[in-house]
Amino acid sequence: MTPASLPQIEILGEKIALRRFPLILSVLAACAGVTFAQGQDSASKTATIVMARWGERAKSPAINTYHFAEVFQVRGKWIYPDIGYVDFGHNNYREFFAGGGYTLLAGNHVTAVGELLYEQALGPSTHDDRWLVPWTILQYRITPKLGGEASYFVYAPLTSTAIVQHVLERAKFEYKVKSHWKIGAGYAGKKAENSPWQNKPFLTTTLVTKEGDVEFWLQRLPRNILQVQLRYKLLYLH
Repeated sequence: MTPASLPQIEILGEKIALRRFPLILSVLAACAGVTFAQGQDSASKTATIVMARWGERAKSPAINTYHFAEVFQVRGKWIYPDIGYVDFGHNNYREFFAGGGYTLLAGNHVTAVGELLYEQALGPSTHDDRWLVPWTILQYRITPKLGGEASYFVYAPLTSTAIVQHVLERAKFEYKVKSHWKIGAGYAGKKAENSPWQNKPFLTTTLVTKEGDVEFWLQRLPRNILQVQLRYKLLYLH
């Protein structure tokens, strides 16, 4: 099938190619089903969280813009190990990270977690850049149906060629329409050294299942680029 004949939907005036959505959802659900089934008979001592994200420019021709994978474990109030990978749709640049953290606050309405990560850039377009990354997340529960979360981190350079970066990865509010369905809106942004702040607002909807949470983002990037993201999260108790 040629790109012009791929199934599309139109959102906010943009035609979005749907060619990879069924395949990605099927693979994630199949993998999650095996992992979840293995954890059902285990005592709840440690939580292993698996996350995967994929982003693509919405307007045809579709171009990959984002790949992300992370696995971490929660042991009481401690989070370790935490390892992950991210790239931005290019073969010449990628980042790997590892670290751990601690739950600073665990209240009825607010949970706060802090981590310290070591980040390493790899690829021909890098200079072996390395950073320490203080990472924080706030999860807020305003009512049983209304809540959200905010995630912020800073790249603190460890090498002379690395640059300081401030990243608001997400700050969102979500409303639980049904027990298995949430909708919401949020804001993301980034400020790299010697560069202006980048605005990245988004709309989101999430399907909650026993095989994991599947979240769909429609995000406006700088230069008026519309991006779609598929985010998957699985909690495995053992």
